[in-house]
Amino acid sequence: MENKIVTLRTVYKLKEYHFMPTKQPNGLNWDFVKPVRIDSDGSSYMVLSEAERNDPRSAYFLPEDLDIVVTEGTTFDLSDPLQYNKWMAIKDNDLIAPTRDSKDSDGNFLIDGDKKRYGIAELYVDVAGEDSARSINRRKLIHEAEEYVFKDSENGILTKCRLLGRNMKNAPFTDAKDYLLQEADKHPQKIIDLYTGQDSGIQLMLIDAKEQNIIRKINGW
Repeated sequence: MENKIVTLRTVYKLKEYHFMPTKQPNGLNWDFVKPVRIDSDGSSYMVLSEAERNDPRSAYFLPEDLDIVVTEGTTFDLSDPLQYNKWMAIKDNDLIAPTRDSKDSDGNFLIDGDKKRYGIAELYVDVAGEDSARSINRRKLIHEAEEYVFKDSENGILTKCRLLGRNMKNAPFTDAKDYLLQEADKHPQKIIDLYTGQDSGIQLMLIDAKEQNIIRKINGW
């Protein structure tokens, strides 16, 4: 049994979700999900064989029509057999993404993108400690990117701005530096690559050639 807590987060904080157990990838029910029979009075109960009734795990069986309610922050303790089964029964639902930034096989976000919504997922898994670890790693990247900017010369910073498509030679130097620091905060890996890449000279040559009209764009070429 896994010993961790799974927390579900949603981009729609006030929304309530109702799930019934999903099937396995092979199309069959999980072995702990059992069929139900509905009586004339509307009540239902799990249909179990004698062996299943005597199974020590029967206390953790789930009826196939079980209503599993999830809201922002709902947790599943995977060390608890019943909660483990409930989580296994819903984790593959299309509304649940493995992480906040999960993508499908085509590279589209399962929850949303920058300019438009891509997928139908609205919930994502927050395994205890993983979000904080990602946050720490991002802070480390931002710190590294900012260090490159702070240690750079005035000419170097103006050059980096040009490589990012911003010619700031006539702007106050502090504006150019602030622009790079903002980029370091938003896109730290891009700034790190800018300082550690090997093709800056070629990029500058192409920028100079375009500015001096040596390279021109005509009819899309």
